[in-house]
Amino acid sequence: MEKHEYTIKEMKQMLAELVVSQKEIKEMFKETDKRFKETDIKFQKTDEKFLKTDIKFQQLAQGFTRTEKSLNKVNLDLEGIGNSNGDVAEEFFYNGFDDLMEIAGVKYNYIEPNKSRKIGNLQGEYDIVLVNSNRILIVEVKYKLKKKHITNFYNEKLQKFKKLFPEFNNYCIHAGMAALSFEKGTKETVNN
Repeated sequence: MEKHEYTIKEMKQMLAELVVSQKEIKEMFKETDKRFKETDIKFQKTDEKFLKTDIKFQQLAQGFTRTEKSLNKVNLDLEGIGNSNGDVAEEFFYNGFDDLMEIAGVKYNYIEPNKSRKIGNLQGEYDIVLVNSNRILIVEVKYKLKKKHITNFYNEKLQKFKKLFPEFNNYCIHAGMAALSFEKGTKETVNN
């Protein structure tokens, strides 16, 4: 390894270059610090925006929860009204049949509202049942009669009746529907 001796002039030159480099490095650090501070400020602003957005989302979620509760209450109220209307219709027709105890020239001995039974998985409820010694009349009551009610009653509910009430297997079974109002086109379905 060769030894090099520096002159004072060379050493001054190197020292001057080091001072300049050190100043440049100092300036670079100042610039970097400045950029870090700017970035910190941007992050703070972004954090503030996220916080505001989060607050808005929480408010929206609370609003949705209140709306959902309100809708559930309205739904329960409507169900209650629907059930009340059904109860009114059933009581109206029950009282009418109870007063008559004769329908289409057939006299009945007794009347039962809401006759229901469950055997295993099979269950059914029948709004009004009139009975004499050899005939039974099953009446389905609706506040507003719709085509789907007719189909359901004749294709499903009546089919279950003899299985649920075998004591009536030897009876002549008649069925009918009673309603206070009718969906458009329903009367034509009943007449066909």
